[in-house]
Amino acid sequence: MRSPYHYVRFRYDPLNFGEANVLLRAEGFRPELHRTPEGGLDLSFNTDWNRDHLRVKADTLEVVLTKSVATLLQRRSMPFTARDMSLRRVVFDLFPHDRQAGLSMYTMMEPEFEVE
Repeated sequence: MRSPYHYVRFRYDPLNFGEANVLLRAEGFRPELHRTPEGGLDLSFNTDWNRDHLRVKADTLEVVLTKSVATLLQRRSMPFTARDMSLRRVVFDLFPHDRQAGLSMYTMMEPEFEVE
């Protein structure tokens, strides 16, 4: 059995959550803005960039969008629906790169997936 889909995309300029929200809603999705609580031991770089994020769900595909990274994932391995493919297309338009800036040798290959 195939593993659930998990893929990461990048952008080199910060995502405007307002514009992304409008675009996703125009495509029929309902993004939710979340904010990671501040405090505690936080040693990551760009903390402010990654504290806020949008969560978007299609049928089997979920996406978490920060200002620079989009994580596309499935909880269970299932064929993508037309709605999943629509969300994937929007995310690929918003996050056009398959590697982080300056780390061109670390390309993540998109896993195989089925479509209904």
